[in-house]
Amino acid sequence: MALIAIVLIFAGLAFFALGRRGRAVGHHPFCRLCGFNLHALPLDHQRCPECGANILLPDAIHVGDRRPLYSVMILGAVLGFAGGILIAPPVLDAWTSFDATPYTPFAWLQSDIHSPGETQRTRACRELLRRIQSGSVAAADVDRLAEGLLKLQVDTTMAWQPIWGDLIQAGHKARKLSSTLWQRYLTQTMQITAHARPRVRMDDPIPIALTCQFRGGTDFIALVPATVVPRITATLGTLSGPVRARSVPLDSVPIPIEWSALWIPTREGASATNWPADTHALPPGPQTIDLTVAMSLTDAEGTSVSAAKSLALPLQVLARDKSSVELLQTPAMQPDMLQAIRLRRPASFSGAPADPLPITAAGGSLGSLWVAGPPMGAAFRVVLRQGTHDWSLARFLVRPNDAVNIPLTLEISPLDQGPGSGDAEIVCLPDPSLAIGTADVLEVWAGEIHIPLPLAVPQP
Repeated sequence: MALIAIVLIFAGLAFFALGRRGRAVGHHPFCRLCGFNLHALPLDHQRCPECGANILLPDAIHVGDRRPLYSVMILGAVLGFAGGILIAPPVLDAWTSFDATPYTPFAWLQSDIHSPGETQRTRACRELLRRIQSGSVAAADVDRLAEGLLKLQVDTTMAWQPIWGDLIQAGHKARKLSSTLWQRYLTQTMQITAHARPRVRMDDPIPIALTCQFRGGTDFIALVPATVVPRITATLGTLSGPVRARSVPLDSVPIPIEWSALWIPTREGASATNWPADTHALPPGPQTIDLTVAMSLTDAEGTSVSAAKSLALPLQVLARDKSSVELLQTPAMQPDMLQAIRLRRPASFSGAPADPLPITAAGGSLGSLWVAGPPMGAAFRVVLRQGTHDWSLARFLVRPNDAVNIPLTLEISPLDQGPGSGDAEIVCLPDPSLAIGTADVLEVWAGEIHIPLPLAVPQP
């Protein structure tokens, strides 16, 4: 298609030029230099009356007046226009895909790294990254580039582009970035957030979820292996104390890093497992937990930085006779809850779904419970029930729309009588105490789930 377009364009130009030249009309002589009509001049007249050129020289005059051939010119224009229409799409595609960044000055590329146009911004960042990695950028230019990027890093109104972090990390890896800017980058990389369980009963621990989101690059090869250590202090009313959270060694950087911790507000010098006995120290009602978080990060080269943040988390303190977990049983949700919980027979079981499951007198595997996509949170204690006797199998908590696979193994002690052959069932009993230690599960399903499971136990 492009070849046809080029042929049409050149043919159109040729026809247009021929039509513009036209053909000679009449027999009058004309000055070739200025086109003046020399008719009726004496044959020995030497000079053109108009321009003074010597008209007696060879090829100084031409015979006939040239007139354009408009039909040929129009044909040439049509052919050229058709060729232009055919070649326009590939030309536009080539123009838009042409990348001029390899030929763009460093200062221009630096101004394009936060361009609103994604293509322009991406091309500029990739070219800067290539130049830094190849060592063709001076250390002063890398520092100047990092200064601008670090201002963007702390600007929460600006959507952070991970490739900006890659530019800073590439400068550090190339030993072109100053240590001060690298420490500043590591400090600003740690974005700390937290939330606490919004409703807690007195005497229950207060679950606190801490998150460290890394506002950095796509590849933390310049950072790992690293260690992240959170130090948390919580204050509730007049009570204050540390919240224990483990350090995290990193060989890669998951995003985000999350911690779950439990804290019990106690008086100074009192037991670390009890709230104050009197409600005057911390009365029920709306309260606020003040968290002070100091997040320390040590990279592979031993560079240590720390980011501190103070957070105020709302909390509703309930009286000791109240529950922080609400049991709900909405009839409209019951079909979805029953559909979300399925019993999987053991992989070794080869019988039909309705056949009894063989187990030994000491118990054995009953398969597993596959819980997928419940419409609300579920906290269950799972038992095997036969007649009036229950054997404990498992306990689990699953959040709404989440999934979990729970292995079910029946273990019978020599002093206990196990189930016999015949009808039995797997029963899921609501156990709201499992949700007390979470920061986000405030309500769970209140209904029981019954799944028939016939058993075949050999006679002694």
